[in-house]
Amino acid sequence: LRRSMAVGSDVRLFSCLGSHAHRGAVLAAAPTRRPVLPLLPTSAPAMLRRERWQVSASGGPLSRRSFSTDALPAIAQGALGLLSFAAKAYALILLAVFALQRKLIFLPQERVIDPKMQGGNPEVILLAGKSGDEQRAAVYFPPPRPDAPILVYFHGNADEIGNGAAYLGNMFRANYGLGLFGIEYPGYGLARPGSP
Repeated sequence: LRRSMAVGSDVRLFSCLGSHAHRGAVLAAAPTRRPVLPLLPTSAPAMLRRERWQVSASGGPLSRRSFSTDALPAIAQGALGLLSFAAKAYALILLAVFALQRKLIFLPQERVIDPKMQGGNPEVILLAGKSGDEQRAAVYFPPPRPDAPILVYFHGNADEIGNGAAYLGNMFRANYGLGLFGIEYPGYGLARPGSP
């Protein structure tokens, strides 16, 4: 089987040997100054196997390579690059969360609310911390009767004793005859300066 292909004024002759022992073909013409264009086989079995013929730039023998083996390193390299980028982004997010965890977890309000603003005449207790730089705070709503129970209240995040404790202290005292002792977390409300 002989084929020829014209490249400019030069003519290339390719000889394709059909023997299974000899895989490939041999370049029969002399090398030229221009690169040789690849020839695609026209036989149906070769097209079904998705094979192509390649000529080396030096004019050496033709080699047969599969499209799947050509694409596999590029796909693997792209997947590895994407995986590497995702791992670096995830590590950066974890590092940022670790560095900012106290600011993300503890959310004290900027404004300080006095528990006496809700009424009921509570007793506001302010104490100095052990270091002397911090302040501790609590609010006490005495029960109407001396033998009535007293509830101890710890507010939730982003709250302070001027909000929840003051409201609940007045409500439990008026409706149920109970006292309330609300404790402020360091860094919240009246317990400033300090940090949770």
